[in-house]
Amino acid sequence: IESGGRDAGYIILTVCASIEFHGRMALLDELYIDQPFRNRGLGPAAIEFASQWSRDRGFVALRLELAADNV
Repeated sequence: IESGGRDAGYIILTVCASIEFHGRMALLDELYIDQPFRNRGLGPAAIEFASQWSRDRGFVALRLELAADNV
């Protein structure tokens, strides 16, 4: 993830197969935005990127899991 030509964070997508969703899916395994770049809309933009990336490849689902203490 870049902002203003600087590294601002990263996402990690894992490709897997799901019996529950009946096909290939992506797991948004990591999403990190460095503190100085937070609250600028980069997180939602990264999720939208992952969603479009998954759709473009015909995946049946994109999964994101959160911990209860994840602010």
